[in-house]
Amino acid sequence: MAYELDTEIAAEYGTEHLNVVHIREVRGHLAHLMGDHAAALGWYLHTARLRATVQGPRHPDTEEATRRVYSLWRTVPAQDAHRLGTELLSTVTDIHGPDAPVALRTRRRLDSLVRNN
Repeated sequence: MAYELDTEIAAEYGTEHLNVVHIREVRGHLAHLMGDHAAALGWYLHTARLRATVQGPRHPDTEEATRRVYSLWRTVPAQDAHRLGTELLSTVTDIHGPDAPVALRTRRRLDSLVRNN
C-alpha cells in the first residue's frame, strides 16, 4: 500500500516534492518497524537528501532529518552498523559538511565500532 501511495504521489507532484518526502519517511518507518534496518536507513538517507534538495541543507527540517537517521542508525545491530554508518557519514558530510555535529558524531561512533571489533 505504501508503494502504491508513493507511486501515486510521485506521479502527481514529481519526485522532488515534500509530499514525496513524507510518504518515503513513512516507508522508512514501516521498514524500521519490520526490523529491516538496511531498508529503513536507506529510506531515511534518501529522504534527508531529498529534503536537502527541496528545502536546502540548512533548513531545520533537513537538519532534523539527518538527526533522525543518525538516531535510527544507533539502533542498528552491530553486524550492520559499520556498513550502514559509512553510508550515513557520506550522506551527512555531503549535506552538512565534514565538520557538522552529526558528521562528527557519526565519525566518532564509526571509529568506536572499529576499535571494539
